[in-house]
Amino acid sequence: MKNKAGLTALLLTLALLLCLLPVSALAAGAGTGDAEAEPAASAAPETPEPADSRSAAAIVAQGETAYAAADSVLFNNGGTVFNNGGIVYNNQGTVYNNEGTTYNNEGTVYANGGTVYNNAGTVYDNGARIVSHNGESQSGAPEGFHQVRFAADYSAFAGTEGLEEAETGLLLAEEKSCVISPKEGFQITAAETTAGTLEAQKDGSYILSGLEDDAELTLSFKPDAPVFSLAPGSYTESQYVELTAPEGTIIYFTDDGSEPVVGKGRYAGAISIRKGAVIKAIAAAEGSEISDLAEASYAVLKVEGPVYETAHKGYRTQELPIRVSNQGEADGAVASVRLSGENAKQFYLSHSSGRTIEAGEEISDYWTVQPLEGLEPGTYTALASVELDGGETVELELSFTVEE
Repeated sequence: MKNKAGLTALLLTLALLLCLLPVSALAAGAGTGDAEAEPAASAAPETPEPADSRSAAAIVAQGETAYAAADSVLFNNGGTVFNNGGIVYNNQGTVYNNEGTTYNNEGTVYANGGTVYNNAGTVYDNGARIVSHNGESQSGAPEGFHQVRFAADYSAFAGTEGLEEAETGLLLAEEKSCVISPKEGFQITAAETTAGTLEAQKDGSYILSGLEDDAELTLSFKPDAPVFSLAPGSYTESQYVELTAPEGTIIYFTDDGSEPVVGKGRYAGAISIRKGAVIKAIAAAEGSEISDLAEASYAVLKVEGPVYETAHKGYRTQELPIRVSNQGEADGAVASVRLSGENAKQFYLSHSSGRTIEAGEEISDYWTVQPLEGLEPGTYTALASVELDGGETVELELSFTVEE
C-alpha cells in the first residue's frame, strides 16, 4: 500500500510540474554543449525494443534503461531512455531523443531531430527544435544575439558582412543587420530565411535584418555565362577562341550549334576555328545552378576583288564583281563596301550596303565595280574596302588602264 501511495504522490508531483512547463514558445535554433560529451551521430538503439515494453505513463527509475516507442509516454526519473517517437517527461535523467518529444527538467538530452522543452537542463542538439526555459542551452547564442545558419556551405559563392563568429557558429546582434554578397562571377537567384527579413539590393546582395529568433538561410546561386575572347562575326583567316568563366566553375561547350550539357564537351583550351563554327557554352559548379547559355557564331569568308583588262580609247565599260564566299558551317556577313582613293569617282559601285552570306554560299552578283566610260588614256586606281561584321576590313586594290 505504501508503494502505491508513493507512486501516486510521484505522479501527482510530475503532473503539477507539467502544468508549469510552457509548450508554446518556439525557437528554431541549434543548441550546443560540451562536444566531448556528445554521443556519436544518432543514439537510437540498434537492439529491438524489449518484449516487456512499458505501457503508457510508465516510470523509469534511476539506473534503469527504457525504450519509448511511438505513442508511448514515459516519466524518466534518473534513468536512461532511448526515445523513438514517444513522449518522455525527463527529470534528472538522460534521454537519447530521436524524432520524439521530450520535456526536460534538469536532465541531459541528446536531441536528434526531435522537439525538446528544456527547463534548466542541458541539451546537445543535432537538428532538433528546442523550446527552452531557463536552461543552460537554447541555441548556443549568448544574450542579445541570434544564431544565423546556412542550409549548405555557400562559401564558394558568397561572403557575409556583419556576422560575428563564435564557437557555436555565426551570430547576429539583436537589432543589427548583416549583408550576404555574391562573389564575383556569381549571382543570388533565390533567398529565404526562417526568421527576420531578407531584402534584395540593386548590387545583387541581400540584407538580413529584424531577427527575433535564430535564423536559417537557404540560398540559390548561378554563375555568370562564359565569356568569349573573340567577338563573334566574320573573319578572313582561321581564328582561335578562348572561353573564361567564374573561378570554381567548369565550362562545357559545343562547336556545331547543338546545346551543351554538363558532363560532356568539357573546355580544356583554345578552340580552333578554321572554316567557321557556332559555339555554345555553359558554366557549372557543384551546389549552384547552371549558368545562362553563351553563344557566338564565327565565319571565315574569302573576299576577292575584280581584275580589269587594259582598255583602248572608245572601250565599252567592264562591270566586274567583288566575290565573297563562305565555305564554313556558320553564316557570315559583310557590313558594308565603299570606294576610296584618288580616282574613286572614276568607278561605279553597285551596292554599299551589307549582306548575309550563308554557310556554303558564294555571292558574285551583288557588289560590282564598273569603270566609267569615256575616260582619257591613263591608269586609274581606287580602293574597295569590304568591312566584315566581325570588324575586320578587307581592302581590294582596283586598277583600270586606258590606252590610245
